[in-house]
Amino acid sequence: MATQFSEKLLADIEAYLSQTGMSISYFGKRSAKNSELVKRLRDGRPIQSDTEQRVRDFMRHHKPRASKAKQSEAAEL
Repeated sequence: MATQFSEKLLADIEAYLSQTGMSISYFGKRSAKNSELVKRLRDGRPIQSDTEQRVRDFMRHHKPRASKAKQSEAAEL
């Protein structure tokens, strides 16, 4: 069953990628075992609800780390 939340999921993925600097293909491989995942979402294609859940679980369990610049600033305080 295709999900109707693809646009929201894509926005969440884009934010995650921006925070982590992770490439889209690496993210797809790690989160859903599909390197084409983000490209397909960007093309407007739906995904299965179980795939969406795996992707959301991945983002929840692999929180973005603070950038090196932010870590340096925190160390100086």
